Amino acid sequence: MPVSRSQRPAQRAMSFTAQQTMNFPAQRTMNFAAQRRVTQLALPALLLIAAAPAEMAPCPPSVTISTPTATADDSGERLIGGIPANPGSAPWQVSIAYAGRLIPSGRASPREWQRRHSCGGALIAPNWVLTAAHCVMLDGRTTLLAGNLNIHYGSNRLDDPNIKEAAVLRIVLHPGYHRDPTQNDIALLQLAKPVQRVPKLVEWIDLPNRPVPDGTTVTLTGWGKTEDVALQGRTPPDLRVIAIDTQPNKTCNDAGLGALTDTDLCAAGDRKSQCSGDSGSPLVWQDDDDRRYVVGTVSYSLANCPAGKPGVYSRVSALAPWIRQQTGIRIR
Repeated sequence: MPVSRSQRPAQRAMSFTAQQTMNFPAQRTMNFAAQRRVTQLALPALLLIAAAPAEMAPCPPSVTISTPTATADDSGERLIGGIPANPGSAPWQVSIAYAGRLIPSGRASPREWQRRHSCGGALIAPNWVLTAAHCVMLDGRTTLLAGNLNIHYGSNRLDDPNIKEAAVLRIVLHPGYHRDPTQNDIALLQLAKPVQRVPKLVEWIDLPNRPVPDGTTVTLTGWGKTEDVALQGRTPPDLRVIAIDTQPNKTCNDAGLGALTDTDLCAAGDRKSQCSGDSGSPLVWQDDDDRRYVVGTVSYSLANCPAGKPGVYSRVSALAPWIRQQTGIRIR
């Protein structure tokens, strides 16, 4: 029987620089209602584990730059039902990439941008990126070194030769992050240098000052694959977008996605879905005053990410006080 969230011990706030790493105790594989398999949404582990530096070798295969998943479908990632995002429509969007060698020399490999993209994230200040906690974990036990990550930003296309790159100085993991059951799946990346604002290309998005109501249309952007992994879908170079609706948490509970809490947000759309590789990407709400807020970050979904089925996001409004404490960002 899975250990309930309330049985998890309290943990201190944790941050990790390029010179630090932390080992976590082994944790069990996720086992939700009716034994449905659940996907946490980063790139496949096999690329990273096969070519990991020697000090990472003990980590068993699971996912690249993320917590392990409970499924066998991690070899692909996609944003199902999406269309290309208009230039300048999501200037806060970033791609989180592994800064080391992912594929051994001599092995056939996809393009550099395809194999380096791991997760999404959002600029919430000139020097802070909001993402999912499992995007900065190896096997759910070891936090990556900050020096193993960088971000790409300032373009909707990962193959853009002019896309900007920034180094990560520090990783701040939410102290209440649990892998099984998933809870507080959120992390902050402090950049080595602040990025410069460029209208419509590089901007940061506000944190919400209130919860987004159920039944609200929100948008999700990401560089996930657009085809099922069984069809050998590949990561598209262009940023994609979908419009979906927030749902009562019971909708995700009834779909077999576990017992959601007030730090989780459920959302779904007709023939649309998030999936692996969209992890950490921002769910954005535009209010009646046309102000936009990041209200969620992609956490997990059902195995194979069936189109139209709900997905789980970390609810940023519930976690905003912690974000503000770590970053000093003012919540408007």
